[in-house]
Order: sequence, then structure tokens, then C-alpha cells
Amino acid sequence: KLNLGFDLSQHDDRYGTASRTYFGAVRIMNNIGGLVLQNIGNTKLQWETTKRLTAGAEANLFDNRLNLAYNLFWSRTDNLLSLKALSYLGGLDNLWSNDGALSNAGYDVSLNFKALNTKSVQIELGGSVGHYANKLTALPNNNQSFTSNVYGASILSQVGSPVGLFYGYQTDGVYKNSDLAQADGKYIVLRNGERKYFGAGDMNFVTTNDAEVNELDQVVIGNPNPDLYGNLFANLTIKRLSLNTVFAYSMGNDIFNYQRMILEGGNAFHNQTTALNK
Repeated sequence: KLNLGFDLSQHDDRYGTASRTYFGAVRIMNNIGGLVLQNIGNTKLQWETTKRLTAGAEANLFDNRLNLAYNLFWSRTDNLLSLKALSYLGGLDNLWSNDGALSNAGYDVSLNFKALNTKSVQIELGGSVGHYANKLTALPNNNQSFTSNVYGASILSQVGSPVGLFYGYQTDGVYKNSDLAQADGKYIVLRNGERKYFGAGDMNFVTTNDAEVNELDQVVIGNPNPDLYGNLFANLTIKRLSLNTVFAYSMGNDIFNYQRMILEGGNAFHNQTTALNK
């Protein structure tokens, strides 16, 4: 059995907040309230359009006790909603536009097996495995890459790369004493131009060219997209009693640990774990 499909879907955000100009409440110096411009509406926003092509094969074997299915898919999203840089005269850094595009391709395989199929008892086992790869193919401002901050994590958007890459500084442990820090001679440059050198207890950041730690040293440090994903399941039915278990998994994806950032970051006035004593 072969399955072929083509799907053209649209997602409407024209009448959402992205297309409207609105103000938001702010509080200045803890006691002065006011309103500030938070979005400049773009009335030319269009629907995001996704073209999707799928193909699959399915087989039922051994008196329909074994079912195998394999599916391939490819999709392209045009008019992708993305943030476009504004001139400083606009009063905001950016506004929403339809200047992005994204492609996505992958496959999934599933297996269902009826291990026991009697009038009173049925046992069914199965699972699935899938893989996908997405890539940004267009961005605003002549495909200029940018980063977004999500709960303290920097997310890179870059043409030719997957969606949602973690971006930041590579580290190589912590300086255990002042002698090791002085030997490396790494430093940051403060706003007044003064150099601040690293010392005992400071993080040892990996630099690319010299001893100065700056934005040029940031690289891709993680990918949240899994190499494989899927599920395993088992169903047991005894007359009118059913027991179902499902185990979902993903492999090869990186995870941002927000809790550790708060409790082991050492850069804010929060209680810290004993991990900082090591």
C-alpha cells in the first residue's frame, strides 16, 4: 500500500498582535507609571504559507498481526513571520515582517505487533522512530543573522542553520587559583575602557584570537533538535479492563538547564547550590 499526499496550508496572524500598534505599561524608578510604545503594527503582513509533500508505504503481515509503516515528508514555509530591524528613528529595535523562509524534511517509521489476540486477552506492542532536519533559508535585512533571548539562553537564527541553535561562550572549567588566571591573562574591557582581568573562581572562557573575552568569541554551543525521536508502547486488555503504557523519547538533542543557570550561575542575588563550593 502506497500513500502520496500534497498539502498547502496557511496560518493567519494578520489580525494578531504582530499587525497592530500598541502600548504597554511600564514602571520607572519603582513609583512612576506610564505607557511606552511596544510594537509598530505592520498592516501588510500576510499568511505564512506551508507547502508539504508526503509519501509513504504501509504493509500488514501475518494475518494483520504485524503492521509496518514508513513515511517521508518535505515542506517549505514562505512568508515566515520574523523580526526586521528598524531605524533608530522608529523608536523600537524591530517589527514583524514576512521576510523569512524555512524548509523541513524527515521520515518516520512505525511498527505495531499484536502479540496475543484472543477473545478475552489482547496484547499489543509497538513503537516508532523518526528524524527531521530543518533549515532557515531566508531572513530579513539581507539574511542577517540575529540572536534572541529566551529565559537567559541566547538563540541563534541564521540562514543555512537549523532553528533554535544555542549560542554563547565555550568554557573550560573554573580558575582554581590566581596563578592559573594570571598565566592566561584573560580579561574583559569595561565601558570606560579599563581592562578587568580574570582571577581565582572566575570562569575560564575559550577565546579565538587573543586574551580579550568579547562577543567575537561566541559560537554555536548546542542544538535542541533531536537526531531521533519516537515512542514505545504496550497495551494489555483483559476483557473490559485495559492497561496502556507509552514511553516517548528523543536522542541527540541538547537541553538548556534554566534551573542550574539560576542556582549555580553565581551572578545574581539568589540562593545558590553547594555546587559552587567545588
